[in-house]
Amino acid sequence: GDVLSSLAWDFVSGQLAEKEVEYVCTIRDLLIMLGPAYIKLGQALAARPDIFSSEAMEELSQLYYAVPPFPTPKAIEIIEEELGANLSDLYTDFTSVPAASASIGQVYKAREKVTGLPVAIKVQRPRVLLTVACDLFLIRRLCVALRVVPQIPIDLVKLVDEFAVTFFKELDYVQEAQNAEYFAFTVKQLDRITVPKVYPSLTTRKVLTMDWVDGVHITACKEAEMEEMVREGIRCYLTQLLNTGFFHADPHPGNLMRTSEGKLAIMDFGLMTVVNEEMKYTLLEAAVNLYHRNYPALVQDMQALGFTSSRTEMRAMEGAIGAMMTELLTQEVDGTMSVTADFATLMKQFERLQREYGLVIPVSFVSLL
Repeated sequence: GDVLSSLAWDFVSGQLAEKEVEYVCTIRDLLIMLGPAYIKLGQALAARPDIFSSEAMEELSQLYYAVPPFPTPKAIEIIEEELGANLSDLYTDFTSVPAASASIGQVYKAREKVTGLPVAIKVQRPRVLLTVACDLFLIRRLCVALRVVPQIPIDLVKLVDEFAVTFFKELDYVQEAQNAEYFAFTVKQLDRITVPKVYPSLTTRKVLTMDWVDGVHITACKEAEMEEMVREGIRCYLTQLLNTGFFHADPHPGNLMRTSEGKLAIMDFGLMTVVNEEMKYTLLEAAVNLYHRNYPALVQDMQALGFTSSRTEMRAMEGAIGAMMTELLTQEVDGTMSVTADFATLMKQFERLQREYGLVIPVSFVSLL
């Protein structure tokens, strides 16, 4: 109650921006206590530079690693009920402590009984579907009530509805298994990318079994290894974006690992995005217009892709983008363009454009950015 009243007062008095990070830290801890739907919503907001500053998003991103596990005996009960057999008949060397815990489920390491190969078993949290459905109903009701507040520049109801659609997709592990198999097929020509194999006979809507990946998360890599992984990641994601059109939409560091063979392992395929041909063409067109500094055409591309809103003054934004790019880009001797700013500076510039011209990030692009 104290947090909400203080938040409301600072919002009305125009002091919210000064205390944004402080409030976000408090809200982050509150989301963890409230449960899966709220944690997942916070994770989604951690990828929204059109809503929060980069500092606030960094605080929210801690939600990826701060989810408490549910009891292992309950996880074993779910595995046995879903797969119709005793745990010992399916796996050996099952670890009693989860290797990872997330908002929807948690992962255990074991060995597949027949082959003896190490596997990762993802188990969905008990009653998560019912819990999430109830929580999202309450969150949506709150957002409907907030529509009367003119100072809120975004449609919160639309945001929650878009979030709900993607969230419920992630609750079907059979679909995730199919996504993983198809994704592996689409990137098979990239020899430095690896996708863990799925075990269909040990997979249901609430249990997913895949090969265990030995390696380190990319955030723990040495600098040279990190640079190598970034190169492979860019190559892989450009292939998805401009070639296959089947896009891994949850590329946070917890889902990316460097294997002992030096490959980039991509995991967690509950959230995927399909990039249609029209979107591919417009993205390429936008890149060409940016390269040639054709900012009026670039703004038209942004409008076609859904980045503008009713608040956006198109003509004024053309000049603003031109001024920003003049500051950020340098023309080399050979005529090519290079970026002179780091990622943090780029994010700051986007935040400024968003505030001044009412830019939004369409749900289909949240994961791409």
